[in-house]
Amino acid sequence: LDLDHQARQFKVDDFGHFALVIALDENNLRDLRRIAPRAEDGARVRLLMSFDPTVPSSTPVPDPYYGGPDDFEHALDLIERGCDGIVAEIRQGTLTLSSP
Repeated sequence: LDLDHQARQFKVDDFGHFALVIALDENNLRDLRRIAPRAEDGARVRLLMSFDPTVPSSTPVPDPYYGGPDDFEHALDLIERGCDGIVAEIRQGTLTLSSP
C-alpha cells in the first residue's frame, strides 16, 4: 500500500470531480448526502461495505484510531473486501461510472 498521502476534508466542489463517493460509516454517508448540491450527486455516495455481498450493506468500517494493531488489520480487511466488490461490480457491468 502506498501510504504517501495527505487526508483532507471532502468539499462540495468535489462532487464535480468524482463519479463515485465512498463513505465508511452511516454518519459520513448522511453528511456527504446532506452537502450534495443535487440529488444525483447524493445518489453517487455509497457505503463501502455495500459492495461486499457477504455482509449487510449498512456494515460500517470501524475507526481503528484508538485501538490496537488488530483493529487496524480488521479495518484494512474490510476496506480491501469493499474495494474488491467495487472492482467486481465494474467488471460485471453492474456499477457504471459516468463523469460527474
